[in-house]
Amino acid sequence: MKTKVDISISRYQNTVGRDGVRIEVIDGSSRVHFLCMDLTLEQFATAVTGMYVPDVEADYTRLELVGTRAENKSESIPVNEFPFTPSECTRLDYAISTYEFDGWKRRKGDESNSHNFRCDKKTGKKFVEVVFFRHVKPDGQPVEG
Repeated sequence: MKTKVDISISRYQNTVGRDGVRIEVIDGSSRVHFLCMDLTLEQFATAVTGMYVPDVEADYTRLELVGTRAENKSESIPVNEFPFTPSECTRLDYAISTYEFDGWKRRKGDESNSHNFRCDKKTGKKFVEVVFFRHVKPDGQPVEG
């Protein structure tokens, strides 16, 4: 499978260990960081000068999402008050869960972030903006999980 990727190369300084270079490979469509390598400065210098660098440790993560498409949406969830009472939290949790279908998952913490609380000046109705994310396969089917 061929896919477009982004490559991120960054240098870091470590106060307790060695300085190094982190190389990350990011899938262009899903935006998943699926490969991460930490190299010493010596290993990086060797690699960029065209030499072979053996035994580099790499972390592969979320490979099942490579080649999928990332989607997000924002929904306005009605609320009665903010900050929330325990009963309002239960109601809000249920209300948000009704938007979690076809692979859509909420961004954790949106419902309790005061910056996401809104009030419509015309109607006086209150709501919380919640962001939802999912990944979709090339055939349009959502990735579950």
